[in-house]
Amino acid sequence: GLGEDGLQQDLDFAQGCIETGCAVDTVQDVLTRLERRRAVLALEVTKIEDVMVVLARENLGGDRNLVAQAMEAAVSIFSKADDDYPGVGNSTNAWTLDPIKEQPKY
Repeated sequence: GLGEDGLQQDLDFAQGCIETGCAVDTVQDVLTRLERRRAVLALEVTKIEDVMVVLARENLGGDRNLVAQAMEAAVSIFSKADDDYPGVGNSTNAWTLDPIKEQPKY
């Protein structure tokens, strides 16, 4: 944050120089310190962006798989499925698996 490592003090000092003026050497010192901070922050931002890219790629890869699974499930709900289950009223006795004898029709 701004309070870390004297950054807030450097910014306050620079703001004071802007408002009331400072010696040229003092302004140069503040500019040098702020430039060093900017370089460190730029490096940190680059590292953060690199990690974010990898995380996003990995996360998106997982999401693609989930999206594909969800789409397949949705399609299967509304599609005619292969009927691998025994039908109701098949011609076998459920208890013995013997063929059911036809009953005479009246």
